[in-house]
Amino acid sequence: MEQKKTYRVMDCLRSLDLRTMEFVPGARTRIGGSPDGDVDYGHDCKSILGYDNLGVLWVKQEPGVDSPYTDYVSHPGADGIELTIDGEAIMRYADGEGGPLVPGICTYIPDGVPHGNHHPGYEDLTLLVIYPCPISSVGRADHKIDEPYIGEKKHTMINFLEAPAEEVAPGHFVTKITDGTGICAAYHRLAPGCAVPSEDFLCHDTDEAVFVFRGGGIATYPDKTYTMKKELVFYNPAGTPHRCMNNTNEDLHLIVVFTCNSVDNVKTESKAYPSEM
Repeated sequence: MEQKKTYRVMDCLRSLDLRTMEFVPGARTRIGGSPDGDVDYGHDCKSILGYDNLGVLWVKQEPGVDSPYTDYVSHPGADGIELTIDGEAIMRYADGEGGPLVPGICTYIPDGVPHGNHHPGYEDLTLLVIYPCPISSVGRADHKIDEPYIGEKKHTMINFLEAPAEEVAPGHFVTKITDGTGICAAYHRLAPGCAVPSEDFLCHDTDEAVFVFRGGGIATYPDKTYTMKKELVFYNPAGTPHRCMNNTNEDLHLIVVFTCNSVDNVKTESKAYPSEM
């Protein structure tokens, strides 16, 4: 298991760590459900981050490819968050509920809940999938499509782009997306010129993954500044001083995932700039 030593800046498309300029070993994996044995056609699944309390997958499905190919799948012992980045599909559950997957939809799937998506569209479907454990520890169980689900756990689906937001500071809007077991998420929208924090750095008492959903800006750490753009994930271990700013003419959209049960439980403190440290 890879040890948490410092922050990371991951390019999901290239499986590249922009801090070290090294490619993630074994980033490309296959996901199950294939009727073709060892070959899983139409899926491109990359393991972007893997720690004891956080696993992040970048998943691309080609048009006409369902996940799984038949029936449903569940993940015993691991709740999951699925964010729709690009494309359109239909999320299906064994309890008969579900709905469309479009950019901005966040689905929270408790452990053991049978689910699957139907992708009849003409464009690739891109998902960011997060678990509160390494990907290798996520269990997998099949569930026949005609078999009822008798469990009591329920999924949630929210379009965070349309949900009400709270302006926590001038130009900084926050929407709480979901609480969970070991993971929770919030949506942050920063207007042009907005910085978080407005001065100094901030750090949290829990690990954090920040995904750039739309727009651009800059992310600053004590040792380096990075350009923020779509398809980058910034991993900040607990206590990491960091700051982000929207230096563009359009809103910066961020998905922030914490390794705890609720965004309300995250404690934040300020840290001085390097010149003052």
